[in-house]
Amino acid sequence: MHQKEGKRQLAAVLFADIAGYTSLMQANEDRALDILKRFKVDLETHVPLHQGQIIQFYGDGCLIVFSNAVDAVRCAMVLQNGYGLQPKVPVRMGLHLGDVVFRDNNAFGDSINIASRIESMGVPGAILFSEGIKNQVRNQSDLTYTALGDFEFKNVGEPQTVYALTNAGINVPDKGKLTGKFKETSRKNNNKRRLKAVGAIAFVLIALLVYWQMFLPTETDDVTIHSLAIFPFENTDNDPDIMYLADGIPENLINRLSALQDIKVFSRNATFTIRNSSGNIPKIRELLNVDAVFVGQINRYGDQVVLNCQLIDTRTNNQIWGEKIKSNVESVFELEDALVSSLVSPLRIQLLHAGTSTADIVNVDPEAYSEFLQGRHLSYGSTSEEAEKALEHFREAIRIDPQFAPAYAAIANEKIVQAMFSTATRSEIFDEARTAVQSAIAIDPNLADAYRSDGAIKFYGDWDFKGAEASYRKALELNPNDANNYIRYSAMMVAVGEFDKAIELADKAVLLDPVSISSLHNLGWVNLVAHHFEDSEEAFERALELHPNWIWGHIKKAYAHVFQGECDEAFKLAQRAEELMKDGWGSELLQITLAFINDKCGNIEKRDQVINRFLTYVNEEGIKDPFTLGFMYYLSDDYDNAFKWERISIDERSPSAYMYNIRLFLNDEYFDDPRHQAILKEMGFEVGD
Repeated sequence: MHQKEGKRQLAAVLFADIAGYTSLMQANEDRALDILKRFKVDLETHVPLHQGQIIQFYGDGCLIVFSNAVDAVRCAMVLQNGYGLQPKVPVRMGLHLGDVVFRDNNAFGDSINIASRIESMGVPGAILFSEGIKNQVRNQSDLTYTALGDFEFKNVGEPQTVYALTNAGINVPDKGKLTGKFKETSRKNNNKRRLKAVGAIAFVLIALLVYWQMFLPTETDDVTIHSLAIFPFENTDNDPDIMYLADGIPENLINRLSALQDIKVFSRNATFTIRNSSGNIPKIRELLNVDAVFVGQINRYGDQVVLNCQLIDTRTNNQIWGEKIKSNVESVFELEDALVSSLVSPLRIQLLHAGTSTADIVNVDPEAYSEFLQGRHLSYGSTSEEAEKALEHFREAIRIDPQFAPAYAAIANEKIVQAMFSTATRSEIFDEARTAVQSAIAIDPNLADAYRSDGAIKFYGDWDFKGAEASYRKALELNPNDANNYIRYSAMMVAVGEFDKAIELADKAVLLDPVSISSLHNLGWVNLVAHHFEDSEEAFERALELHPNWIWGHIKKAYAHVFQGECDEAFKLAQRAEELMKDGWGSELLQITLAFINDKCGNIEKRDQVINRFLTYVNEEGIKDPFTLGFMYYLSDDYDNAFKWERISIDERSPSAYMYNIRLFLNDEYFDDPRHQAILKEMGFEVGD
C-alpha cells in the first residue's frame, strides 16, 4: 500500500492478536515463543502477497493496512486457515474501513481504534469486520458472512454493526457469548465523568487511603522485600499511542525507586531484556534471584489511562498488593507519584531521598513530560533515524519547559552515543552534549543521569580522567542502585589501568543487572583487559546463553579464547559472528576484530583477506572512525601509516582512542615506540619515563 506521509488516506485496517498469550507464557514459555514466531512468519509471508503492509508488531499483536477491503478479508482468511492447522495459533482478527494518517512509519486514526475494538470481541479462528468492510465485499460471491448485531464500543462515538466471516474453516462466535471492550452501563459512565472532573490528584488521594487501610504491614505480616524487579506494562489493547507509556512509566519507577537505600531495584536493562518472561514468576526468580516483581497492564479510555498493577512475591507466587489506578493521559507524572506512594507500605520503604519526592516532578509541564517519554522510547531504537527523532522530542520538551533537567541529560546521552558512530565532526557533537549536561546540572544538581553523561563526555571526548572519575562517583552517590553508573565508571577505570577497581565495579553492576548484555559485556571486557581470560570467557558465555545472536558476544568470547591459546574455538566463534552479520560487514570495528583474531592465531591469509576488504571499503566509502584504519595498518605491520592515522584519530577525537592505552592489543614494539608514547602522554595517560 502506498503511503503519503502525514496525509489522510482511506484504508482497510486489520488488527490481529494471539488470544490468551499471557496464559500461554505462564504455562509453557517455549511453546508460547514458538507460537509467536509462527504468528509473525505467516504474517510476513502472506500480507505482502495481498498488497498489504505490516505497520507494527505489538508483542503478541499486529497492525496491518490494505488499500482495499477485499484484499484485507482474503488475506485474513488465508491466515486463519493456516493458523487452524496443527500446531494451532489462536488468533483473533478485526477489520474496519476508514481514514488513516501515516506518520513516522506508524498509522493513526479512529479507524485503528475501531478495528482493535472489533478484534477484542472475537474468538480464536474468527474474522470479524464492520459495516464498511461488508459493503466492499458483499459482491464477492466466494465470501460469506453473518451479522452479529450492533455494538457500542468504548471510545467509539457511533454503534457499529459487526459481521463474522462464515467461510469453511473460519470460526464463528456464539452471539450469546460475545465479550469485548464494550461501553459501560450509564451508571458507570456517570461515575467515570465525575471522577474525570475530580482529576488525577483525587485518584491519588483515594488510592492512598485504600492502601493505608488495606496494605500496611501488620504484626502477623512477615513479608519482607529486599529486591524488586519492575517490568514494562502490558499494552493489552495494542494501542500504538501509549506504547511509550507502557515502557516509560515502569522505567521512571525504576529510576525513582533505585535511588533508595532500603531496597535493591533491578535496572531497566535487566527487566526489559526478559520482558516476555514477566508472566513466568519461577523463571524470573531463577534468572534474577529477586524477592518481588511489579507487573501491570495499561489501557487508554479516551483521555484517561488505567493501570492494573500487581506486586507478586516470587518466593510464594502470591500477590502482595494490587490495585487499579486511573489518570488523565496528560497527568502521567501524577500517576507515577500514585504508584510510588502506594508501594511504600508493601515494600516497607520510606521516601526520604530527594530523587523520589513529588516536588521533583509535579512542576513539569505535562506536554513536556509526554515529549520526554516519547523521546526516551525512541532512544532505545537501533537506527540513526530513531535517534534523531528522539532528539527532536527531547528538544521539544525543553522548548515547552526550559527547566526540565532530565530532557537536557537525555540529549547529552543521545549525543554521546551519536559520537560513537557519526561521521560528523565529533567535537561539535561533544560540545552539544557538554552544553546539555551543564544545563541539566544547573537546573537539578541532584540528577544522577546528568553526572553519568558528564563522566562519559570527560572520558571519551576530553580525556579528563580525573574529572570523569569525579562525575561517575557523584552519579553513584546520587543513585547507587543504577547499574549503568557502575558500567560506565568500570569501563573508564579499566582503560586507565585500574584493573581491581574496574572489576569491583563491574561485579556490582552484574548484581544489579544480571541478565542484560550491558552488564555482562562490561564484566567480560574488564576481565579480558585485566588478563583474567577465564573469567572473561565465563562472562561472555553467560551473555550468549541469554542472547545467542549477539554478534559482539561471539567476538569478545573469541578474544578470551585467543589469549588462552585456544584458536580453534576462537575461529568457530568468529565464523558464527560473520554468519550473524546480515550485510556481511557489520561495522568497521567488527572488521578490525576479525582481522585481529586471525592475526593472533596465525591465519595470515584470512587476516589479509579481511584487511584488503576493509581497505577497499575505505577507498569506496570513506572512513567513519580513523581509529579503525590506524589499527588495520598496525595489523599490516605498516607502522608509519598506523601512526599517521593514530594522529588523525586523536585530532578528530575518536571515541575509540582510549583503546591506545590497552597494551593487550598492541605488541611491545609498537606500544613502546616514542611516537605512541607521546600520544598517550598527550591524552593524559601515565607513561614511563
